Amino acid sequence: MTDGMKREDFSVPVLTILDVDPCIGENGAKHRTSRYEAMTRRGDGSRLVVRRGQEFYLHLALSRDYDPNTDGISLVFTVDGAERPQYGHGTLVATPVLYPGQRSEASWQAYIDSLHSDFLRLKIVPAPDAIIGKWRMDIDTKNKSTDGAVSYTMKNPFYLVFNPWCREDAVYMEDEEERQEYVMAEDGLIWRGSYNRPRRTVWKYSQFERDILDCALHLMIEVGRVRISARHDPVVIARVLSAAVNSPDDNGAVMGNWSNDFGGGTPPTKWLGSQKILQQYYKTRKPVKYGQCWVFSGVLATICRALGLPCRVVTNYASAHDTQSSLTVDYFVDAEGKAMEELNSDSIWRNISTRGTRCG
Repeated sequence: MTDGMKREDFSVPVLTILDVDPCIGENGAKHRTSRYEAMTRRGDGSRLVVRRGQEFYLHLALSRDYDPNTDGISLVFTVDGAERPQYGHGTLVATPVLYPGQRSEASWQAYIDSLHSDFLRLKIVPAPDAIIGKWRMDIDTKNKSTDGAVSYTMKNPFYLVFNPWCREDAVYMEDEEERQEYVMAEDGLIWRGSYNRPRRTVWKYSQFERDILDCALHLMIEVGRVRISARHDPVVIARVLSAAVNSPDDNGAVMGNWSNDFGGGTPPTKWLGSQKILQQYYKTRKPVKYGQCWVFSGVLATICRALGLPCRVVTNYASAHDTQSSLTVDYFVDAEGKAMEELNSDSIWRNISTRGTRCG
């Protein structure tokens, strides 16, 4: 389908969609997505960001009044970029527009919320396990008696992200205070130093800023190469993203450097947040120099929160590194009490990582 309308039968008065209003302000407030930069752009530059498993609304301008006895309307959703959208993979969803109280067999639901002259307000409910990413939507209208049909394609895709406020979503969180910390907080503290001399660092996550959501999707799809049918699964996505932020894994976002030579890049201690790192990476598609454990953790937290995946950064000052699968940290000495370095591979070190919610 192409942008706009395609008529199959010009001789019948088929209902035509003239324009679609994505109700940016209303949907942003109800879905807690109004802070995304894509939602704040002026005019036609704005893009709708909504959470799965929760209803959102569209306003349709019509060529004439809608008549339920004559007109049929259905919606077709496809994952943006899918070469061959399929029902079985969850990349293609078709659902009729019904009245409240009715229900289709589709995984997504669509209802007429209100009717006015030449106007229709739609309520759309995506599945709580829908694929995360950008979706395109076509609106098909037909005359029930003549089968004449018209298809309208929305010009721009909309973003669908995880929903910790939806009980049916695998990332659901019961406590609102935790949701604010794990998903909505745009800054926080990352603890560095040692257990006897802890040192806090303020980190700006900036998950709603320009290009961050698109960068998160790029890391998930192009770098992490999450297969399209698994892009609904928070466990798969979290595991892939944890590798994708590290440059040795398929040209990821940040290059690690634990030496004292930071030539050609920025010393890890100079970073104050994720925004500049991810914006630079998204622009160049090359790993940003340089990062260490807290930088990787802060960047990963930003990416996850941008996708609606709850997480926070946790510092463990005494992380045991067992290299022999003995479930103990072993230290070998000889009969004279001298360390046997050839056997001493276990260690205890500081570890800073991201912690996500339980899924499922």
